[in-house]
Formats: sequence, C-alpha cells, structure tokens
Amino acid sequence: MVTKKKIDELVNFLNTEIKKVLGDRLDSAYIVGSYTRGNISLTRPDINWLLIHKNPIQDDTRWKLGEILTNTIDHFIDDFVVRPEPRPFKFSYPVKRGDEIFVNFSIVTNASSSEEFKRKNFFLPEYVFEGYKASANLIFGKDILKEIDFKVTKKINSRWCYKQNL
Repeated sequence: MVTKKKIDELVNFLNTEIKKVLGDRLDSAYIVGSYTRGNISLTRPDINWLLIHKNPIQDDTRWKLGEILTNTIDHFIDDFVVRPEPRPFKFSYPVKRGDEIFVNFSIVTNASSSEEFKRKNFFLPEYVFEGYKASANLIFGKDILKEIDFKVTKKINSRWCYKQNL
C-alpha cells in the first residue's frame, strides 16, 4: 500500500534529480496540485510538476527528463510502480490498485512579459495555469507565476474549449 511517507520520498527524490540534472536549463521548478494542497489520494495518487524552461526547448531536456523518470522507476521498483502520465488524461489501466503513483511534468517556456508567457505557452489554458499558481510550491528558481495575472472567466474558458474542438 502506498503511504504518505513513500510519496514524500518520491517527491524529494524527483525534486533533487530535477535540480541536479535540469537546474541550469530551468528558470523555475514547481510542484503543484493535490500534493501541495495536502489532499493527495493514497488510493490513486498523482503528483504534478511545472517546469519553466529558460528558452524554447530545442535541446535534450525531454530526453534528460526521461532518464530521470527511468531512474526513478528503478529506484522505487520494490515499493510501488511509478507511472509517468501524459496530460491531459490518465490513459493507462491500473496494474495494481493502490500500488501506483502517477507523475506528470508540464514543461513550458519562460518569456520576458506576462502576455508573451501566455502566448508562448498557449497549449495550456489560463485556467490550468491559475490552478497551478493557486497550489504552487516553488522547488527552486524565481517565482515566475507570482508575477503573472491569469484572467480566468467562463467566457474565456468557453472560447478556449471551442477553439480546441475546431
């Protein structure tokens, strides 16, 4: 059974690896979501990170993140299954209920202004960023989210959903 203590060990392990391997490429790294709010599910836990890359990602950052995840899977193999989760949905069927922890990394690019940040990272709607901002725990770097005002309204969300379905 997955315990809060084991989840904390996983989070600390990944935070250390992210800083060690990707720290010079990132302006900021956050952990976000239910883990930071203190209400993570122990029966189907998922942990989310937001990584803000310094430049448009044209290097091997995603490859390095894959290596971090592979090492993490190996490190915790006797405790539980670490399952990288592509967003926006969990497509994988649970192998053993309660013996898995899903991890997700959203990688975005930093910018010189709030509006440019939103434009460069348009693939994540503002309501997702607002949720990240509301639950963000800065691991290292500058608190970039603090400086950005995400305008979340029902009209904007409807427009974004409409565009995505065209």
